[in-house]
Amino acid sequence: MKKLFATSAAAIALTAGLSAPTQADDLGISLNAGLVSDYVFRGSQISGAGAYGGVDFEVAGFYAGAWVIQDHGQTGDFGSTGIEYDGYLGYGLELENSFNFNVGYTNYSYSYTSNREDEVGGSIGFYGFAVSYFYGWNHVNKLCDGPGCDKDEVTAYQYYDVSWSGDYFGALIGQKTVDTDKATEYSYFELSTGGEVATLDVSVTYGRQFSVKEDGEDVGDSGSDYFVLDISKSFSF
Repeated sequence: MKKLFATSAAAIALTAGLSAPTQADDLGISLNAGLVSDYVFRGSQISGAGAYGGVDFEVAGFYAGAWVIQDHGQTGDFGSTGIEYDGYLGYGLELENSFNFNVGYTNYSYSYTSNREDEVGGSIGFYGFAVSYFYGWNHVNKLCDGPGCDKDEVTAYQYYDVSWSGDYFGALIGQKTVDTDKATEYSYFELSTGGEVATLDVSVTYGRQFSVKEDGEDVGDSGSDYFVLDISKSFSF
């Protein structure tokens, strides 16, 4: 159930190279589109309900793709709904003994700000269990001038998780850390179920943050619960 946690860009990037491999040197193309009740990314709610879509290309295990989603929490030019648009590339392989791995790079960009994130990482999986690790850089464009002004303020972060995904159920526990005291760090867990309904992929995810730190201070289990309904459709060529 590889799309079980695919309600965020990173999850889709993670699984893009883990689909059944095409024959050597054959180009595989896939499209996906869907709706989510809330846009939750690695345990953090980014926005409310929104539509998303993406395209992936794969040949001999190498893949590249793009993914976009509405971000109602932000607005773009002339008051339009904000858009997050991501690009990723990497290499993934799944063997007949259910062992798989994936390494890749992802860029997260936005229509409403020049800030962005660049990220590298990967995963190793075996019989439904997987361990993932990502290291990224958050680029914040500061409005300042004069000596000592660093307009591109860069903060590094790390994310890792352990997950299990079966045919109809899945579970994940993850943690995000940031290399600064002026940020929110947390752990979280998710429980998901899903399947095919009337040719659509439908999943429901429950999650909760815990061990939350704000500005370097431990605030305990103050994280919020969330439910996410994801309805999507994919096409392969």
